[in-house]
Amino acid sequence: MCKPSDDFLVSDVADMSRDPQTEACLRMWAAKLITHSRDYADGIEHAEKTSRVGYAMPEPKNFSKAKTWILDDDDHIASFVWVCGLFELDPKRARRQIVQRWQDNTKAARRHGTKVPTHA
Repeated sequence: MCKPSDDFLVSDVADMSRDPQTEACLRMWAAKLITHSRDYADGIEHAEKTSRVGYAMPEPKNFSKAKTWILDDDDHIASFVWVCGLFELDPKRARRQIVQRWQDNTKAARRHGTKVPTHA
């Protein structure tokens, strides 16, 4: 089972052997990070579209949850900061990269006349 617990610390990851269960857990946390990053990027795109058209449109399904998770600075188990720690990522830098990557993809798509991507 791959549940966070109080006795599992971010610093423990470096000391753990890469057994199949550990690998599965790390893949699960990576999937959470990627999914929330994409949901957050979708919300950024939504805000941009709303400002361009001048009227409110329904918010993307998981944007609020992803935004709350990503912008929370708490380091409790399963938080964005905690998950970043698992992968030795700086949370502030990771946040900037999520937004920057979406912006870069959007600019490139517009330059080439293609559809603006919805995922970072």
